[in-house]
Amino acid sequence: FISIGCERAVVLVWPEKFAAFLRLFGRRIVSEPCGLAFARGTLLGLGLLGLDTLLVWAATQIPGVLLDEARHITFLALPYLRSPAPAVQQFFDILQQSLFIPLIAVFVVSLLARLGWRPYRVILVSAAVVAVGIFSPFLTFGAIQPFYAKYALLVLESLLLAWVFYRYDLLTLAGTVFTFSFWWMNYTLLTMFEPTGATGHWVAFALWGLLVLAAGVAAFQQPLRANLRRLSAAVE
Repeated sequence: FISIGCERAVVLVWPEKFAAFLRLFGRRIVSEPCGLAFARGTLLGLGLLGLDTLLVWAATQIPGVLLDEARHITFLALPYLRSPAPAVQQFFDILQQSLFIPLIAVFVVSLLARLGWRPYRVILVSAAVVAVGIFSPFLTFGAIQPFYAKYALLVLESLLLAWVFYRYDLLTLAGTVFTFSFWWMNYTLLTMFEPTGATGHWVAFALWGLLVLAAGVAAFQQPLRANLRRLSAAVE
């Protein structure tokens, strides 16, 4: 039901921002718009991960601000203690964040854009509202305590999320959140299980690398084909 409202809100303002996302559900998934959006989202997601790491480190230097142990330890370790398929559960956790957070962001940004506000005002107000929507210990963004420090970090990170959608499109935003969530969770688990073996998490990073490589090939398929034709003609 949330996706229906988001689609309606986006299409009324920026129908072109929904186009690449719709390609995921058809034969045009291996296309330049999809590949470029995911590749761009990967770079932005790594940048968001660096921003979150910096903000969390800076915040925890303040007396009274601590890491959220529920997110950093409990919610990560529980699937490996009680689930028959913990890797599958972690994957759906990442997928849930990759869909839930962008849907909130695009819905808020699209509604405020219809008011005719200036871009900077839309992004600032959207960040404050989105931070409320994603305020949860189950999500990986701004995993600190207490609540006022967490909200401050979420507002700063939501500024980037709102800007990504305003500047690019829904698929780029989804790729940004996916990259952030995947790296945050998988790297944390890798370091957690390194003493007892973390082969599965290394395999996950390898599969992620192949996915990014495929997105890059899809994004630049025309130049690659042209170069291959030139190389083939030169060899002949």
